[in-house]
Amino acid sequence: MNFYLHIGYPKTASTFLQQVIFPKLKNCNVLDKDKYEIRYQILYKIITLDEVEFNDNKKKIINLLHQEVKKINKTNKIILSWPGITNPIKFHTKDNYFSNDINRTILRLNEIFSNIGEVKLILIIRNYTDLIESFFYQVRHLLKFKFKDEDLIKALKKEDKKNKKLLEAFCFSKIINLCLNNNINNSVILYEDLSNNTFNFQNSLADVLDNEEIKDLNFLDLVKIRKNTRDEKKKIIYKIKKSFSVLSIKKIKNILNYKFISNISYRFSLIKKIFSEKQNINIKKKNYNQLVSYYFNQDYNDLPQNIKQQCKRYNYINLK
Repeated sequence: MNFYLHIGYPKTASTFLQQVIFPKLKNCNVLDKDKYEIRYQILYKIITLDEVEFNDNKKKIINLLHQEVKKINKTNKIILSWPGITNPIKFHTKDNYFSNDINRTILRLNEIFSNIGEVKLILIIRNYTDLIESFFYQVRHLLKFKFKDEDLIKALKKEDKKNKKLLEAFCFSKIINLCLNNNINNSVILYEDLSNNTFNFQNSLADVLDNEEIKDLNFLDLVKIRKNTRDEKKKIIYKIKKSFSVLSIKKIKNILNYKFISNISYRFSLIKKIFSEKQNINIKKKNYNQLVSYYFNQDYNDLPQNIKQQCKRYNYINLK
């Protein structure tokens, strides 16, 4: 049995893969990351338990995973796609900001899944500046602790040890070299290829998943649909903001009836995100780009040479 663990990063087209690409693969099964047993009885414990608790629960976790695999296994290929694995604040609390020790989580994942089959980790990376900006846009309203622009600047200047782990999570080389040093099979794909070199992204994904089906998909059309959907969401968010500004409840109600916002809980989370008091960081407008490049320059240099060469195409580091 072969497990393909797509571990992130957040904001690197994970939803597109989960909702559009993976369901189209007939010779693969997908473990449902949102199922209670998978999310809270397996992944939650892998991420949050301390060493003693994890060792005490290891056999239970493996047995539960085996049971879940049996329920869906029709082929010898199983995909688990969840960028929460590389999210430093996943399952965080007010008392423990960074409960997810990503290196530890990856080693544990490999240990648990290797008890049942062969494991390959899939990591999709993105330009440091774009990734951090997009990440904060997504999670800023979910943080259970205060994190302002000033805190980000201090962290980037390495003047703030309190939030050190928040940025260290985006050091790609640490994860990649961890896998290499521990003989964990892994592959890296560049997010930018999805839009700029779709054919390359498609072939890379097919090779990583050992799945020729992917090469038969009309990726160009699927990417266009993704782009159009994202543009439509931006328009709707703008309309919601405008409606609130004139206090037109009727307009807001009409906007929320758009078919893509069919889930009630999502409607409320959308409103919360838009009007949260914790304003989103805009790295580019705030001229953080230079600070980001200086902070991650060493990580970039520590990347394996073949990956570094790919990253150069998209200017992952800009010290000019």
